[in-house]
Amino acid sequence: MIELIGVQTGILFGNYKYSNVLSEGVGGVPLIIGVNWFVIVVSSVSLFINLRIQLWLKVILSGLTAVLMDFIIEPVAIKYQFWIWENNDVPFYNYVCWFIFSAGFSWLYISFKPEKNKTAFVLYFTWFVFFLILNFI
Repeated sequence: MIELIGVQTGILFGNYKYSNVLSEGVGGVPLIIGVNWFVIVVSSVSLFINLRIQLWLKVILSGLTAVLMDFIIEPVAIKYQFWIWENNDVPFYNYVCWFIFSAGFSWLYISFKPEKNKTAFVLYFTWFVFFLILNFI
């Protein structure tokens, strides 16, 4: 829903649209984007879930880690035209919204009291290195 609102109004994240590279979707949002959000949030939470720190700190750290992943993905997504930003410029507001929503989703996910997801833990670093390398190719 947040991506649909973002694409249709520009209120969330800034002015952008998805190309057909990631497939057709609903209201201009490819279905894989929901999976992307889920994977990034779960993998970010997996980095901190077992730390003996307060819940609010886990949520903040997970949100920041998700934003870091988005920051690494953005140049690759633009290069391969997964999505297109107005003037090819990713607004800082995008990262603010990413933090707010990913921290909120992290809190929601943590409230279900999950165990550490070892696959998601490894997946975060795999995606990070993968997109980091693509930034230099």
